[in-house]
Amino acid sequence: MARITFLVYIANGLPFIGFGFLDNAIMIVAGEYIDLTFASLFGLSTMAAAGLGNLVSDIFDLLTQEFYSPITHRF
Repeated sequence: MARITFLVYIANGLPFIGFGFLDNAIMIVAGEYIDLTFASLFGLSTMAAAGLGNLVSDIFDLLTQEFYSPITHRF
């Protein structure tokens, strides 16, 4: 019974770990890019650049959820 419970935890938790990794990676890269380019141009703070990076990451997640949702429900 413990093995089945463990496999259920892995099958249900793995998509969330993958999503979190991808989401945070996009947020960091986008925030850094915005900080290096647009922040000096528009006078944005580092925190504002991080917030815009989060916005970019959230938009990417919304646009790609139709692709990832069927994959994660297979397991």
